Amino acid sequence: AEIVNRIAGDANLQAQNSSQDARLAAVETALLSIGDVDLPDTLYVQQAGTGAVVRTVQDKLREVVSVKDFGAVGDGVTDDGASFKKALDAAVALGMPLYVEGTFLLNTWTKYVPAGALEIRGSGVIKTAGATSFTTVGGDTTIDGVIFDGWTRVVDVAEEVDIGRFQFSNNIVQNGKEGILWASAGANQIGYGEAQVFNNTFRNMQTDGVYLRPRRMEVTKITNNTFMDFLSTTTTVNGVVVGLSTATGLKRHMAEISGNTFFNLKLSSDAPAANIYPILVHEVENYVVSGNNIKNVWKEGLAYATEVRGIHTRTGRGVVIGNTIENVRGTAIN
Repeated sequence: AEIVNRIAGDANLQAQNSSQDARLAAVETALLSIGDVDLPDTLYVQQAGTGAVVRTVQDKLREVVSVKDFGAVGDGVTDDGASFKKALDAAVALGMPLYVEGTFLLNTWTKYVPAGALEIRGSGVIKTAGATSFTTVGGDTTIDGVIFDGWTRVVDVAEEVDIGRFQFSNNIVQNGKEGILWASAGANQIGYGEAQVFNNTFRNMQTDGVYLRPRRMEVTKITNNTFMDFLSTTTTVNGVVVGLSTATGLKRHMAEISGNTFFNLKLSSDAPAANIYPILVHEVENYVVSGNNIKNVWKEGLAYATEVRGIHTRTGRGVVIGNTIENVRGTAIN
């Protein structure tokens, strides 16, 4: 109130009928003459709209957790590993989403093991120059809108875990080895209820885009993703693998693989015993594979190879319909 009154009283009286520069100078003079002003300890904010309540500014700002709240720089050069982990710990403990805006280099990093539900959103880049995995899961998990660059695995699950929902959506995974690897280490791994992987791009990868073979799953939906420019020199290339661990006789209730694009998946001639599967379905009770586009899948130096298969299904029952398969130098559907 003191600031407003001083400007209204002094500056307006001094600057009547003067030029804009003179009026600005008068305001500046008024502000400089005020000196120290005691501000209230608590500031308040009220959203526009009928029924909006008054809240403290601190409460408003704490609606989200940002990695920069914990000292991360986000310039793509500074190693933000320690700060990023602190931010993840806080978001999980508070049950709040972590927002990622900027480019964060995590070279000092070990696979993150969340103590509960994990939610990461934003449009930033999380990258590493080290050979490591980004995270496993410890509860319901959502990762949306992020670019992952250079990771051995973005999601790497071998632990015993039982969650209701896993969502990986609108992300870009590039220049790494594997995107999502959920492989049962044995009968102790429980698995999860529902997995949705949609609207992602996996590019310039070495082996697996999405590999989901836990001990149990009820619903899997892998839809509208792009898998492109995969090349392996040592082991099998998989675009999408869904199925059950061989450690159990349980089967998934339902799996849908639809609307995905697979383009330029290649095995090096240095990987003689490896296979290449854009889509592999294994031990699924009910599945639908539909509307996928598969183009340019081959092993270097060979016009035809038995290791190359466009869509490969094993032990289960389902429908394969409406897919487009072009230039697969092996078996189109097996």
